[in-house]
Amino acid sequence: MAVSSTKRRNPSVSKGQLDPQLTRAEFGRRFLLAFDNPESHAQSHGALDRDEAIFEETRNAARTVIEGVRRLRAGQAANDAALECPRQK
Repeated sequence: MAVSSTKRRNPSVSKGQLDPQLTRAEFGRRFLLAFDNPESHAQSHGALDRDEAIFEETRNAARTVIEGVRRLRAGQAANDAALECPRQK
């Protein structure tokens, strides 16, 4: 089986895609743009602190883990069907 000696070509860029030849600095700059608004992150903590449904969902997760460990230690299968979903998804 003969191997052809073809030149490597740069990838063709489809419409809407970024330039595949970004420098490391440009890639880093574009990546950090998604995290560049520290004010919105700081404000979200207060909203989370007031969201009781998040707390109840976390408690449900803890209850599920505790009950699952108890059942596994007793040789039974875990079941979380008795928990109520605190938020509509």
